[in-house]
Amino acid sequence: MGNHFDCLSSLRSFKMKKDQPKRVNICWELKDERKCQTLSRDEAYALKKYVDDNEGCVFWFQALDD
Repeated sequence: MGNHFDCLSSLRSFKMKKDQPKRVNICWELKDERKCQTLSRDEAYALKKYVDDNEGCVFWFQALDD
């Protein structure tokens, strides 16, 4: 029974972590500006689209394991 409790405890912490909003490290270059930021997932994807649409370059896009 001890193992069963440990497994349930791990599952609970996994579910809590899964429900948390994801953050993303993103670095980009647009015109003469180079910048890196940590943003929410939605903000990072919106910025990536903006940079791509304006002929910039996203050179780092990494989801964080919070």
